[in-house]
Amino acid sequence: MEMVTIKASGEVGIVKGVNSYEMIKAGVGGGNFEHIALFPDLDLWCDEEFLLKDDYNPNFAATVLLMRFSQAHRLEGTILQGDVILSGGTDNKGETLGLSMETLAGLLLFLNAAEVLA
Repeated sequence: MEMVTIKASGEVGIVKGVNSYEMIKAGVGGGNFEHIALFPDLDLWCDEEFLLKDDYNPNFAATVLLMRFSQAHRLEGTILQGDVILSGGTDNKGETLGLSMETLAGLLLFLNAAEVLA
């Protein structure tokens, strides 16, 4: 299973593993995490408590992705904080999936373009 991490520093990486829960937990830095569905085959996971923390650690690359693709209007104007991880959708049992090769390639192209334009 492969997922993509976006660090607050802007660094993008691919992580591989077999346990989606542990991958997501590590990708957002532990603690509680929030699920935001971007597409049926693309989910963003972030620190659920980022708005409550005192330290300002914006993740602009993840925020651009969120604003461009999220249907969650409750998040309009929100700047994501800290590290995030992106996974595939879920299977028919509700289990989190890794990214497909097609989604992974498209995501990396989008993030590279966003970095160039920043």
